[in-house]
Amino acid sequence: MPSTPTPGKPTSNQTLFLFEELKDSGIDLSTCWLRGGYPDAIKEKNEAKWQRWQENFVRTFIERDIPRAGIKISPIQMRRLMGMISHYHGGLRI
Repeated sequence: MPSTPTPGKPTSNQTLFLFEELKDSGIDLSTCWLRGGYPDAIKEKNEAKWQRWQENFVRTFIERDIPRAGIKISPIQMRRLMGMISHYHGGLRI
């Protein structure tokens, strides 16, 4: 059964934009890159709404997708692990 879209909440049937698809839209490569390439995230002009969309995306990934993959880890531990990986990948050593 297909999921029902909820405003500000990612659905499983979204696909990423290719940068070539955005050339005539006025959206620059930096925005596409930093917002992950998802249409709802890229097109959102309100920063607070975009941040809420991003938080919902991460929460859905951690709470639904990770367990479906058979990985047994608490959502808190997974969020901490993702934070550590993000900081390392971004060059932030704290």
